[in-house]
Amino acid sequence: MPISYPTTYPSVEDAMILARSLVNDTFPGATATPGEGQILTDSSSISPFTIPFLNSAIRRVYRKLGNSGVATLIQDNFIITNLAAVNGANGAGAADPATQVSISYAGYWNGNTLDATRKLPANCLAVLKMWERTNGSNNTFTEMVQAQFGLPSRSQTVVLGDWEWRGGSSQGNDPTVGPNFTDGVFMVGCLQATDVRLRMSVSLPSKVSGDGTDFASLLIPVLDSTDAVANYIAAFYTAARGEDDPEVLGRSKLLMDAGDSYTSELINRQIRQKQAVPYQRQPYGNSGWGNTGWQ
Repeated sequence: MPISYPTTYPSVEDAMILARSLVNDTFPGATATPGEGQILTDSSSISPFTIPFLNSAIRRVYRKLGNSGVATLIQDNFIITNLAAVNGANGAGAADPATQVSISYAGYWNGNTLDATRKLPANCLAVLKMWERTNGSNNTFTEMVQAQFGLPSRSQTVVLGDWEWRGGSSQGNDPTVGPNFTDGVFMVGCLQATDVRLRMSVSLPSKVSGDGTDFASLLIPVLDSTDAVANYIAAFYTAARGEDDPEVLGRSKLLMDAGDSYTSELINRQIRQKQAVPYQRQPYGNSGWGNTGWQ
């Protein structure tokens, strides 16, 4: 089902028309319409490779943007409320240095039970920063500290304090209770119910699937990305037909390099926008801005 975005975003059909132009397949096709192509068509029944190439091209743009830290792939102010107090061997709300809690794609593990209603969104690729406040309060969120070399072994207090992003069991150390292994946020835990606020690196929707998809109404939620996506599609298409032909594979590489160049231009635009922000060094010492805010 197409996702609703402002029409300033390019459509999947925009990318497909350009991709067909790049591989010289703009001939009339199944409906005798000029430009619909005969090989690299929109129809999965005629061209079963089109949708995999298209999705791979979009994912490549997303990955390059995400790895560069551009704002397009960042979601802020995602709030999960009422994370229950730690519940380890000593009972609910009692300190237990042997217990850790986690928020994963499966849910929130408090050391004893899994709450599947409080979990990371499916489009979350990684958590970048976290804040916390006591549940039921109207307090401002206080930034948490991301552990550099693993979570400390300590008794829980009235704040979560530390967190780290890693893979692990979503339900403690018991591999017999599923789901078992999943990426997520792991924490020491807290003696009281807590709300957390997340800043995340995310993936964007626009996955194409099935025949009959309306490419003209399905938008790619990255501004001015038509050239990048189209060149990647053309590169995949050309490489699949190159086999061991150096000339054809060379053409595929040129198209791939062009896609990378267009994506770099998208990245540079956002980098230049960030350069307009008046950044300044945080002073060293016990006054002013410290690692966790104003001290």
